[in-house]
Amino acid sequence: MIEHLPAALTSLQSALGLGKAMMDVSNVADSQGKLIEFNGVIIEAQQKIMAAQLEQSGLLKEIELLKKELAKHDEFSEESSKYHRVEIALGVFAHLEKIYDGKLSNAHKYCNSCFEKRRKSTLQQFNISVGRNIGLKCPNGCPDLEFHAYLDMY
Repeated sequence: MIEHLPAALTSLQSALGLGKAMMDVSNVADSQGKLIEFNGVIIEAQQKIMAAQLEQSGLLKEIELLKKELAKHDEFSEESSKYHRVEIALGVFAHLEKIYDGKLSNAHKYCNSCFEKRRKSTLQQFNISVGRNIGLKCPNGCPDLEFHAYLDMY
C-alpha cells in the first residue's frame, strides 16, 4: 500500500501543476488540451489510490488470518503442556496426560506423530489375532503400532 501512495501524490502534484498551467492558458484549444491532460492525471491518481486500498484490504485480511492462526497455536501450546511423550511398549511411543496414573492399556493415548504436527489424534486399540499382538490405529492414516504387551504388564 505504501508504495502506491507516493505515486498517487506525484500524480496529484502533476494535476495541481496542470491546473495552474490551465489558469495561464488564453487559447481555448490549449485550454481543452490541458483539461484532458488534467483529467488523465486525476484518473491515474484515483487508480493508484484504489490499488493502495485494495492492497490494504488484502493485508488486513491476511493479518486477521494470522491472528486466528496464532490464537490456535497458543491454544494448542497451552493444551499440549498437559501431555507428555511416553514409551507405552518397547519402542512404541504415544502422548498421555501427565497426571494419568493408571494402566497404560486404559490410558487415553494420542498419536505421537500427529501430536508433533499439532493435532490430537486418539489412538484406537485393536487386537491382532496372529501372534496375539496389540495394535493401535491412528484415524489420520499414520502407520499402525504393533506390540506384544504394554510396558506396565511385565
